[in-house]
Amino acid sequence: MDTTSLNSKESLLQLLFEYKPPCQEQLHYRDQIIHFIQDHSDYLSRKNFYGHLTPSAWVIDTAGEKALLTLHRKIGLWLQLGGHTDDNPDLLAVALREVHEESGLNKLKLVIPGIFDVDVHTIPAIGQDPSHYHFDIRFLLQLQEPQPLVISEESIDLGWFTAEEIHQLDTDESVYRLCKKWQELQ
Repeated sequence: MDTTSLNSKESLLQLLFEYKPPCQEQLHYRDQIIHFIQDHSDYLSRKNFYGHLTPSAWVIDTAGEKALLTLHRKIGLWLQLGGHTDDNPDLLAVALREVHEESGLNKLKLVIPGIFDVDVHTIPAIGQDPSHYHFDIRFLLQLQEPQPLVISEESIDLGWFTAEEIHQLDTDESVYRLCKKWQELQ
C-alpha cells in the first residue's frame, strides 16, 4: 500500500491487513488493533479513554548504525518517538510530525513501505487521564542528512544509540523488539 494515502478508516485497515506479522505476538497485536478500529468510531481520539491509535517511528541515523530514542518525561523510559494523532488518520504523516516536534528532525525517509511493527500497551493514569490503551503502529524512518537534535518539553533527553547500547537502557520489551527487527535488516 502507498502509505502516503492514509486518509480513511478503510486505508488504515488495508495497511494493517497488508502487514505480515513475523510472530504470534505481532499477529495478536495486529488483530487487536484491527478489531479496535472496527469497533470504535473514535479510534483516533484521545478522548476515547478505552484507548486510541498512536503512530510512532523507529528512527535510524544516516549510516543506519544508531537509533534515536527519547527519555520520555511522563513515562520515565527510553522510547521511540511518537504520539497522538489529534484525529488525523494519516499515521505516517503524524509519525513524521511527532518526530519533528520531539527531536527537531525533519529530513527523513521511509525505509520500508508500510508498517514496521505494531504494539498494544497500557498507559498508566497520569494527571486527569485514566489508564488506557495505546494501539501503536510503528514505521521505520531514516535520517537523510545529519541535523542537530532539539529536546522538546516531552523529553528529558534524546540520544542516538547502537543496538548494543539499547539493550543496556531502561526501556520496555517492545523497544528491545524494535531493536532486534532493525538489527535483522542490517
